[in-house]
Amino acid sequence: MPQEFVKSNVRRKISVREIVLCGMFAAVTAVLSQISVPIGPVPISCSWIAVFLTGLLLPMRPAVLSQIVYLLLGTVGVPVALRAWRDLRAAICLHTRLWCSLSRQ
Repeated sequence: MPQEFVKSNVRRKISVREIVLCGMFAAVTAVLSQISVPIGPVPISCSWIAVFLTGLLLPMRPAVLSQIVYLLLGTVGVPVALRAWRDLRAAICLHTRLWCSLSRQ
């Protein structure tokens, strides 16, 4: 078999350029997730645009890594999806206040 058809099991290291692109597109996703378009009863977040741009402009490995970085930032507590969490927290507070006021009566 010719050498070019043999798959290599050697993992290539991630370059500095790929690390910078991962960080930049994670930041783009975080910024665009703050923007929402109020269409109907449920507002639509613009984070999906960032995900599509990431997949369109980057190779597969840096694109996936950038979205993993974005998810990890949200997991550790960085407010990257602030609007969604603020709306959820407001809904929970409203529900709690209603429940407490009804239970006191």
